Amino acid sequence: MPFLTGHDAEVRSVSEDRVADHDIADRGIAWECCAADGCTGVRLPAGERCWVHADQVARDLAAKRLGQDGILDARGVPVTGTLLSDLLAAAPEDERGNAVLESADFAAATFHDDAVFDAVTFHGTAVFRGAAFHGQAKLIQVAFDAVADFSGADFSGDAVIAGAAFKGHARFSQATFRGRTSVGMVSFDDRADFSGAVFEGDARFGGTAFHRDALFDGAAFRQSADFGKADIFSDATADPVLQALHPPGSNGPVPEPDRAARNTGAAFRSAAYFRQATFGGDAEFSHVTFEHDAVFAQAAFQDCARFTRAQFAGSPDPWDDPGRGADFAGSVFHHDAWFDGAAFSEQAAFDGVTFHGQADFTDATFEGDGRFRRATFGGTADFGGGLPGMPGAAFRHAADFSDATFRGQANFSEVTAERAVIFRGSDFEQTRELGPLLAGHELVLDNATFAQPVRIEAATAALACGRHSSSPGCSSG
Repeated sequence: MPFLTGHDAEVRSVSEDRVADHDIADRGIAWECCAADGCTGVRLPAGERCWVHADQVARDLAAKRLGQDGILDARGVPVTGTLLSDLLAAAPEDERGNAVLESADFAAATFHDDAVFDAVTFHGTAVFRGAAFHGQAKLIQVAFDAVADFSGADFSGDAVIAGAAFKGHARFSQATFRGRTSVGMVSFDDRADFSGAVFEGDARFGGTAFHRDALFDGAAFRQSADFGKADIFSDATADPVLQALHPPGSNGPVPEPDRAARNTGAAFRSAAYFRQATFGGDAEFSHVTFEHDAVFAQAAFQDCARFTRAQFAGSPDPWDDPGRGADFAGSVFHHDAWFDGAAFSEQAAFDGVTFHGQADFTDATFEGDGRFRRATFGGTADFGGGLPGMPGAAFRHAADFSDATFRGQANFSEVTAERAVIFRGSDFEQTRELGPLLAGHELVLDNATFAQPVRIEAATAALACGRHSSSPGCSSG
């Protein structure tokens, strides 16, 4: 059967648009380009033109070769939906009739329509570096057995990655997602690199498993970022991931394994790096599991940040950097921050953090040191139980709030620390009651200042309360 018959008029108009949008030199195109005026598509082996502009004989020969070796070279090609469908149809098939590619190179290609890769297997490297997706991009139950390189790609429409398996290094560094991003029931077995990526629309990663390091350093989330427990809808069309895996018109309910997987937070099996990341909307990490280091140092949270019942396991290797664990040092929370019920198995570092809204750590557990040195709490700092039956935060080691500033209320009711609770040099501007709390070894109030008369209620083996003469007096019970 002839390959790509009748597409010439369609693809030529697409190529003309491409010439107006891109400059070949600026895009780092190093291959020999199509002889058609201004086209950046790589030449087919037979002739001087690309998949779009070659004559029928050259296209048929290239399609036959693709069917034999599974190697697809579409660098710089202006790809329409029809062309993509025909390319995948020409590729070798597995036992289920799905396309199998030994290697695929779409570097700097432009997808002018929806780009749908459904149940495709990439055995070798899959390159989409610098590609432009003008429509929706859908990777549905795709298997990447080697490196998947989407670095610098530009997604103008929604991006949906559903049920995909990345067995090699997944590179999305410096990619731009202009629509909604939905990543669900996806497994990253090797490093997942989203460093410097920009998410202009809502980004959802619920139910995703990161088995190696996950890099989001310098990433920008302009709207909400949801890595937490995702909602399950009775109608599959309400969720982009479920819609992709169970499209409208398909028979039967949403498969139960899919529902169960989607109803969990993301799992980071190795280190997760969000250093200097910016979250413009809600940042949702509730019920997320961090089995190794979780680094959010100098991140900026513009809206609510939720880490409710998140699990921060930290590094299990005693030879690792002693700064391991959960690292939020220098971060800024411009709205409320919720860590209620969170569990920190190793050190939790909140040194120099600024909380402009409420900071809620009720029922949180700290197995290692909890460090809030030089932190600023602009709203209520809530570490206490408050309501009947609600436990306060529990520190198995020290709770260190040295030089912290509490501009709002500071609730430490029912807080327990097996070692010391340290408020050395801290400033309390509104607090009138501190405690009741338990400091097993020592309660340190050296040089702490209270702008209001305060009642301190604590059970402790030792009390250190060296004070400036200008500080108002306090009583303890």
